[in-house]
Amino acid sequence: MKKVDYLLYEGGGTKAVVTTGMSLALEREVPNFSLEDPKYVLATSGSTATLFYSLSHASHGDEKDKYEQITQKVCLELLADKQFVDTSLNRIFGKAPIMNIEYLTSTLFRRDAPFNESLIRDVKQGWAFPTYCVRERATVFICNEKGAESLPLHSKRHVISEDDDLYNLLAAAKSAPVLSNRSFNVGGHELLDGAIEFPLPVVNYESKSLVLLSSKRTGLWTGIRCVLLTGMLGNMLQLLKKDRLPAGLIWKAGMRKMVRWKQLRRLKHLEKSGLVLVIEPLENLGSNRSNGGDVLKANFNMGYETVRQMRKIISDFVN
Repeated sequence: MKKVDYLLYEGGGTKAVVTTGMSLALEREVPNFSLEDPKYVLATSGSTATLFYSLSHASHGDEKDKYEQITQKVCLELLADKQFVDTSLNRIFGKAPIMNIEYLTSTLFRRDAPFNESLIRDVKQGWAFPTYCVRERATVFICNEKGAESLPLHSKRHVISEDDDLYNLLAAAKSAPVLSNRSFNVGGHELLDGAIEFPLPVVNYESKSLVLLSSKRTGLWTGIRCVLLTGMLGNMLQLLKKDRLPAGLIWKAGMRKMVRWKQLRRLKHLEKSGLVLVIEPLENLGSNRSNGGDVLKANFNMGYETVRQMRKIISDFVN
């Protein structure tokens, strides 16, 4: 049987630590499987950090021993920093961003848990993640040269060069409207979180795919409520804080839950064909609005335990 071609990480906010726990468990618990095996690795939103740390540390000789240590440091310590996420009323209605993405990536990640940049640039696997260009109102995929092969035809893309700051790329993929409300310049593009249009990475599902999900599957009503709440909150904050992002973009960010719901229905059908294996948490997760240490630890452990309990199913699928 042909081995899995695609490994996909999905998830944003503090729930993204679930995919990190899943990634660590794949490397440690699943027989005859390595994170180096898939030809292409894709991620979206907050899970781009899982992508970079797995490429940097998971399966590369001496670096492999560091993977458990660095993932737990990032998920259980750095993300709990109040300078990164603060959901107090002063922060919500004040001038400072609720999520300080630049502080997370350029200070905490770069200083306290740096990834191996040379491995990310030179890795044989293709990798990619979507971002959203504010000016062009279109998705721009950030990728390496091999990763460009996995993208839809005619899609906009930015293939990384030696001049690109990888931490800046990571910041662009995580910068969500309303929460962080600033874009990052990459190759002349003003970029935000690509989950505005692509809640799940887009691949050719004619090849076998292993999909790691960071939250339980949501129904249509959940998506509708998210659209309404995101739109109302986003437009209210825009009025009070005079944010520069257009109201239409904030509504579009809310609509991603609706798009995600449709994509998940498609994945459920593909699971029956044997082309896709979807891995999602065994239980409901802690709040996505809190970066408290207890919530992060519970979500990280849930991701790990989910894969551990499914290791026989996953091993059969990837082999």
